[in-house]
Amino acid sequence: MSISVSNIVEVNINRQSTALKEQNFNVPLILGFNTLPAFKDNIAIEFYNPSELLSPEIGFTSTSTEYLIAQQIYAQQPSISKFIVARRKVSTNSDVSKQVYKINDDLDEVIKVNNDWYCLFLADFFEKEDLLSACRWIESSKCKIASFRTSDKSVFDTSKKNISSELSAVGFNRCMLTYHANKNEFPDAAILGKYLSKEAGTYCLAHKQLLSLTSQNISDREFNILQNSNCNIYTDILGVPTFQDGRVLNTVINYLDNTITEDALKSKIQSKIFGAFAAVDKIPFEESGLQIIETQVKSVLDEFDKKKAILKDWEIKIPTVEEINNKYKNCRQKRELKNIWFKATINGAIQKVQINGDISY
Repeated sequence: MSISVSNIVEVNINRQSTALKEQNFNVPLILGFNTLPAFKDNIAIEFYNPSELLSPEIGFTSTSTEYLIAQQIYAQQPSISKFIVARRKVSTNSDVSKQVYKINDDLDEVIKVNNDWYCLFLADFFEKEDLLSACRWIESSKCKIASFRTSDKSVFDTSKKNISSELSAVGFNRCMLTYHANKNEFPDAAILGKYLSKEAGTYCLAHKQLLSLTSQNISDREFNILQNSNCNIYTDILGVPTFQDGRVLNTVINYLDNTITEDALKSKIQSKIFGAFAAVDKIPFEESGLQIIETQVKSVLDEFDKKKAILKDWEIKIPTVEEINNKYKNCRQKRELKNIWFKATINGAIQKVQINGDISY
């Protein structure tokens, strides 16, 4: 018989099974007013299938806007796996909601109980009052997006007094608006329900077919009016119904999928660096520690480069130990590594083509 080697060589293995939680980019919030008992003590409830909304414990009906939005989302292939429904404080049929309780107050209340969502859809709103307020709230969040729908035909008004032009004049990079005459259909939710299930940076929203939606019959003139006011639509091109075209509410043309890519890049860098902090006892304030931080940022940029989310010309610059000792001594004392800089260009998509040619006889 021999004694255990553990008396001489002790090996302890710590199994780290809990991964850091990254921000979700595929969970929508459907916000609307209801008086259902299920929402009395919990204003935001998570669901995994639209049919759950129809259960007696919840109490929505097949004509409830919240259910119709969720159904439209899940009709797409692929689709997201989870969504949140939240209750507004007061009904849009009440003048009180215009004067006292704004939609930004509703959103403030929601994030106190559940902030695990990325995209906002509205089931219940005053168009001009609520959309402007909601856009401002979303924009100030710097980490969420919103997609709204209007059935107001004034969007085809060239006087620039329609809701799309007015919101674009303020300028938002996190919100988009879609015109759709059918009030029980929601292309604004369907398009993101489908593509938020995919990796950010690997798709664009333009020219995409959606399921269970009625194509809008408009003229070229009306289409150009919508484009000029940065309003989207689901309409036929060459007989094929497609979503056009993912632009945000801003006079400087930009697309919502760019914003989603930017958010995902930021979140991934934050997660990688915090993961490095959590994985070791200490990241030393010396060359080896600086390399650890640089490696995390580089790995994210390289990942986004490989999936065509950013262009290959990205750069990163991190201060040297000598620069820190000479210029940023205060940072060492505070244990803060600052002045890291990177440059990357979002790899957008080709959505429109112009071709010139000469033909001879």
